[in-house]
Amino acid sequence: MRSSLLVSLVLAACTNNQPPPSQTSRVDVVKAPKASPAAAGFCDARFDGASAPRLTLPELAPGTNAPSAPRDRWVWLNVWATWCAPCLRELPLIARWQELLGFDLWLLSLDSDAETLAKFTAGRKELAHATSLRAANPDRLGQWFAANGLAADSSIPIHLLAGPGGVVRCVRMGGLEEERLGAVKAVLGAR
Repeated sequence: MRSSLLVSLVLAACTNNQPPPSQTSRVDVVKAPKASPAAAGFCDARFDGASAPRLTLPELAPGTNAPSAPRDRWVWLNVWATWCAPCLRELPLIARWQELLGFDLWLLSLDSDAETLAKFTAGRKELAHATSLRAANPDRLGQWFAANGLAADSSIPIHLLAGPGGVVRCVRMGGLEEERLGAVKAVLGAR
């Protein structure tokens, strides 16, 4: 009985009614760096380090040549179509940002008709410095979307930003506005 009382007193003295110190999990210790405030909310999927996918293209239409990602510049891959109103509104904006920020612009069209796409892009000065691509089967892009951090049934426009060497860093769905230039600069690390 005496030893039980002594043990109880020692335990009571040790606890001092204070909560135990919090334990930091190993996951919390190795958290990925936070996006800059300007870029916050811009990317629907953001990749850092080893988890980042390589920039790949879905199967391209016959006669469409796949470019190689440059080692020294960013690539902006814009998934769009001539029948997509938000896509058409943002094309001149992305072209201006390309000129300002110096990334390579790849335009991946989901148009099924090559002639419609050719007529649309012909003579458009703002697209002169872009690489024009066309998907072979737009209805089967679900697996490619999923590999880039999006839902298989994602809708366009979609923007994939890949760092030098072709590693995807940011994927964004939806149309763009001029006010997002600061976020784009933050993602690209541009000034």
